[in-house]
Amino acid sequence: MSADRYRGLFWSPEGDPVPGALEISASGTLHVEIQGQLLEKHSRWGESDEAARIHGEISDSPFPGPVVTLFRCLPTQREFGPGGSLERWLAHRALIGDEVVESDAVFERVTLGIRGLAAFLGDAPSLVDVENDIIQIPDFWTEVERLTIGDWKVGFGWRTNRHWDATHVKLEQSPFIQIELGRPHSVDEVLSDVVPVFEALLTIALQAHARVEQILVSSSDEQNAYRVLGQRVEVAGTSNRRLDRSKLLFLLADMPGGHALIERVRQLFAQHPEFTAIFLGHERAPPHYVEDRLRVSVLTLAHCTPVFPGVGERARQWLTALENAPAQVRAFLPSAALVAVPELVRELLTPNLCEALGVRSKESFVEGIGPAFRWATLREGTQDPGRELLRLNHQLRALLHLSLLRFLGFEPEDAERRMVHFIKQRGIPM
Repeated sequence: MSADRYRGLFWSPEGDPVPGALEISASGTLHVEIQGQLLEKHSRWGESDEAARIHGEISDSPFPGPVVTLFRCLPTQREFGPGGSLERWLAHRALIGDEVVESDAVFERVTLGIRGLAAFLGDAPSLVDVENDIIQIPDFWTEVERLTIGDWKVGFGWRTNRHWDATHVKLEQSPFIQIELGRPHSVDEVLSDVVPVFEALLTIALQAHARVEQILVSSSDEQNAYRVLGQRVEVAGTSNRRLDRSKLLFLLADMPGGHALIERVRQLFAQHPEFTAIFLGHERAPPHYVEDRLRVSVLTLAHCTPVFPGVGERARQWLTALENAPAQVRAFLPSAALVAVPELVRELLTPNLCEALGVRSKESFVEGIGPAFRWATLREGTQDPGRELLRLNHQLRALLHLSLLRFLGFEPEDAERRMVHFIKQRGIPM
């Protein structure tokens, strides 16, 4: 995999600068190559706490500044030769700006660039004044929508970047989400509590993983902004293809009570962490084998059942009736959420959706989920052909996204209409 490479000087918090290079892969993996020794000669390889953080200054930086701070670094390679020594370090995360970042730094503002955001927001502000036949240069930040979500203030809008030389001026409009946090957050909190909320929101709208392509953190006055790099943060510009917004499940303008919808996504992460971990884990890196995909789809639907009041009551009653069963029997009983999956599927499958998904009989479809799941999980029963398992998995993914629309606040009829339209436009979700 190709990687961008930036040369510079690097040092440990207590060490001297040594020449090296920062490598950033397209997927966000960070490596530092050191020409020499980063640690003191008396330090034992891989045992110094000081090496957990590496500072550096790179040349020709395309980021907010030249100073890079790398966190949770691990040595992966060390070579000695006539020309000297070479070390390679793997970094978990990096912040790049104008100053070194301490490990306890906190931030009050986050700016996100996410795949599909341009289509989600709609048309960018026009740069052409047709009446006066002139080109307008808008403000640096043009806000489309501003919402208050709990203690967050969230702005959706467009940032205009200007590049010029002696003869040309180039204007670029890029969509971003700006979040003013109610309290200071560490980088770990930003990445675990803030970024996934908007990643999940766009993923549901796109019916495909909305890759996070840029994260900027800063203080409340936007001074000392830092670019965050690391795993699951794509290099901005790797997916410039503009999506057809007619093929999204919903747009920013469609959100029923936008602040309430995003608040419900926050609740989803706070109250159902197992669901969001499985859901985003699958969207970020779908398993290679169809059995694994089917198993994850059923388990994700199972974790989704608690957000539907009334669904699963029969399953809970059935499990309650077995409370006095021997311990050996209870040890093999499935959870109420897993038992409730067929009930949830029956509620979601309407005649229109059955037709769109190619389901000829609702009951036979529901009855086929259990045997397929047992085969995918325990290899019990008769194996369905791989093509049938793949089709069943696609149908379950569509029902999962429909259930998420319902949970986010879309009326059942509206959610069904959007899902049917999406299937006709782009096919059954993978």
